[in-house]
Amino acid sequence: MKSFKKNFVFLSGLFAVIVLIGFIGCSSPELTTGKLAFAQRDFVKAEENLRIGLQTDKNDAEGWYMLGVCQTELEKYDQAKESFQNSLKISNVYADELFDYWLLKYKTSVDKFNNAVGKDSATTYKNLAEAIKYATAASTIIPDSLESYRIMGDSYYYMKQYDNAIKYYSIPYSKSNNESDAINLAKAYYKSGLEKRLDNQYDESIAVFEKAIELNNLPKDNIYYESSLLNIGINYYQEALEISKTEGGDYKSKLAEAVKYFEPLKSSANKDFLKDLYEYLYNSYQALGDEAKADEIMKLKEELIKQ
Repeated sequence: MKSFKKNFVFLSGLFAVIVLIGFIGCSSPELTTGKLAFAQRDFVKAEENLRIGLQTDKNDAEGWYMLGVCQTELEKYDQAKESFQNSLKISNVYADELFDYWLLKYKTSVDKFNNAVGKDSATTYKNLAEAIKYATAASTIIPDSLESYRIMGDSYYYMKQYDNAIKYYSIPYSKSNNESDAINLAKAYYKSGLEKRLDNQYDESIAVFEKAIELNNLPKDNIYYESSLLNIGINYYQEALEISKTEGGDYKSKLAEAVKYFEPLKSSANKDFLKDLYEYLYNSYQALGDEAKADEIMKLKEELIKQ
């Protein structure tokens, strides 16, 4: 019996040595060190060793997955995206882990966003910045996750960084081409165009509003479509006013352009919207010397007041 126990212990130890030798034989020392560091969540050390080790062991799907996680945690997003792609090219064995990792980042981004919006708090901006950070990580892990880009767009919109909002809203819009994504993009275009108009950047403002009205699947009765159309007209109207202050300036051509954008909006169902529209239209026709059109607009304005 004692002899059997001695042989069993010896064989068990020999087996462990063989496994260890096999493990080391299949992986470079750097890759082994990197995986141990990864298990200890030392992402800096893990990233450095995994990156070196994978130069030799290029077909290690686990190593590439771990490297992608490390690079994501270290905010090296472009590199992380490539590492995850390399892992999936070799094998789908880590696809589930990749999805779970994406879900963790995405849910955190949603939580951060919800903690920011609608709350008067000193941490609002910080939470929005955190939402962007986690959504960026999610979009790195699964680049086709459109919800990640929507969160980034929403966060930048509430931060009043409208050009960044446009950048990220454009990604899901270009892929889904649906109405809700068109509306998100239109509202960001509207805010950006309005900022430029109020800053007297008329040509730049017109260019932004034109992008909004050209969006596919944006309903023509949507407030952002109508407001963008109105604001293009207002830009031309404001330019006409500026030109009229100079002697001999041809302001009428600008007013004619303004009227071209104002006129289609007479069919709007938004009464508050129509009040502003009629004011601009009446003044434009008066300045153009078209009394008949001016009278027509005045009647419409009076009828609206009676309603």
